[in-house]
Amino acid sequence: MKLFSWKKKTEPPKTDMNINVFFKAFILDTLKELPTEKSDLIGTMNLDYVFSTDFNDWKKTIKKVLNLSDTIEIAIKDLWLRNSEIAKKRIAESNLAE
Repeated sequence: MKLFSWKKKTEPPKTDMNINVFFKAFILDTLKELPTEKSDLIGTMNLDYVFSTDFNDWKKTIKKVLNLSDTIEIAIKDLWLRNSEIAKKRIAESNLAE
């Protein structure tokens, strides 16, 4: 019986390591902050083939791969608005303190 294996483990595919790049793009696109050329570039990638889906829409593919809810866009926008208000209040408070 072998307790240890000296075989080198295979590395995960690059797509697994770079899914955060697509998630960041998803967030920026939801907030209308992703440049059109980047959105178009992602759209030309065959993410359906890479992730074995058939949505023909990169955002739907990312939602499926990351198991995101159907209302994730609403949650992202809500969080952005709340945090923006907090930042505005803190800036106003720091200006008053000066």
